[in-house]
Amino acid sequence: MTARTASIAAPTALGVRASWPALAALGAGLVHLAVAASAPVVLTVVLVALGIAEIGWALTVLRAGRVMAVRSTLAVAASSSAVWVAIAFTLGATGIADPADSVPLLPLAAATLFTFYIAVEMARVTRSGKTATAATGTGGRLIVGLVIGAAIVAAVATPALAATDAGKLAHPHGEHGFVAPGHQH
Repeated sequence: MTARTASIAAPTALGVRASWPALAALGAGLVHLAVAASAPVVLTVVLVALGIAEIGWALTVLRAGRVMAVRSTLAVAASSSAVWVAIAFTLGATGIADPADSVPLLPLAAATLFTFYIAVEMARVTRSGKTATAATGTGGRLIVGLVIGAAIVAAVATPALAATDAGKLAHPHGEHGFVAPGHQH
């Protein structure tokens, strides 16, 4: 068995853990895009750009099997929340928009949690000097690690997405739009 085969057959905990920032970036990107749908124009532009960048980075990391652009990702993740807060309160101070109406707190708090986690992980990678590799292979630890990471992201992102205007206006699942006569439940 070659060294490459061994690393694929039994991924390390570091490899699985390195995929979690990518999963967090997917969650943050989805939340930023959902909030952007009803935000004032200036904030929409920033949130859409941020959401696309987060999702693009996440897909690139998962595809490449390693964390990429660590310092840039650290800078963006560490500053993203400060940027949306500054824009929201600038809009409020200038009378263009009320921050309470244009910035839903729960969704952006969830996105901030995701980006804070990404920043911490990128700082850890930068400090250690090692290039972290994302999960690769088909080992049981890989599957368990990815399922745990995806479950955590889903547990945070789902209520955040539901609390956006897009989530509030979504058609409820499990309800019938048309009930035939004689079939009331």
